[in-house]
Parts: sequence; structure tokens; C-alpha cells
Amino acid sequence: MISTTVNNVASASAVANLITLPAILFGGLFVNDSTVFAFLGWIQYLSPIRYGFECLCIAQWKPTGHEDIY
Repeated sequence: MISTTVNNVASASAVANLITLPAILFGGLFVNDSTVFAFLGWIQYLSPIRYGFECLCIAQWKPTGHEDIY
């Protein structure tokens, strides 16, 4: 997606950092939702990392009902 908007590799690297860093920061991996300023809270809903992290948490810790097998 980034390569279609820029003309060279150096610009693509700079733009990729500007897009990736907020996605990681607001994805929920390093910063809790409750510690983010209210006026920046909407950014977390644009981060695909947030949704992936949430799916992994559900897959890992959601009870399945098969815990007594072992």
C-alpha cells in the first residue's frame, strides 16, 4: 500500500515508520488502553495489531470446557 503512494525507497521507509509505530503503540501490546489520553484513544481502533492481539488473547485464555482431560 505504501509503495503505491511514494516514488522511492527512502520515502517508503519514512512513511512506513510513521504508519507502523502508532499501530504498534496503540495496538495494546505495550500500552494499556486506560493509560492513553482520551483524545488519542480513537487511534487504537485503526490498528490491525490491536485486533490481532485481541484474537490471540481470546484464543489463549478463553475457557473451552475441555480442561479436565489432562
